[in-house]
Amino acid sequence: MEPTKKETVTLKDGTLAMEGGTMKTGGFLRCIATVELDGKEYRGLTTAGFEPQTIKPTVANPTDFKEFWDKAKADLAKIPMDARMTLLPERCTELTNVYQLNLQNINNSRFYGILCVPKKEGKYPAILRVPGAGVRPYNGMIAEAEKGFITLEVGIHGFQSRWTRLCMIISAGDHLMGTRRLISTTVIGITTNACIWAAYGPWISW
Repeated sequence: MEPTKKETVTLKDGTLAMEGGTMKTGGFLRCIATVELDGKEYRGLTTAGFEPQTIKPTVANPTDFKEFWDKAKADLAKIPMDARMTLLPERCTELTNVYQLNLQNINNSRFYGILCVPKKEGKYPAILRVPGAGVRPYNGMIAEAEKGFITLEVGIHGFQSRWTRLCMIISAGDHLMGTRRLISTTVIGITTNACIWAAYGPWISW
């Protein structure tokens, strides 16, 4: 898809503000910025949703879609939340406390995320970041918390953030060394299957 707007500028003071445009129908507008500094290129992106509730699905739901999820939600509601927070001192900043949060989930599993809370007492708006498809590391939204938000970034498949990073590091090393199966099955014990899955997934985009 061709971009609706594309330009190259030289930053005078290290910052740039630009008009991002809008949309007349429901959808998502993405801004991608790349910066070259001292011979190295950096890339960042952000996406804004415009009336996402009006976007129509491209396929029909199964006939038992609502019943399936109503039952799943009812089953989950019976399980105690059992919230556990572990402070991550190495990730904390002068303004923000960073925690690994995990909640009880179905099938004796846990649901993990990184919670960032401003240290100053007060009421703050909250941001929840959920993952897209695939397995990738998540580090928490510290920058947003520094600006006065309580933030929670969650993972998927019961992955703790440190396990996800380890799986991806192993997958990269395995790919280069040609011993992906040996390393994936011997280095990780309890998360072997998860790591094997993670080891194969990221190669599609690398």
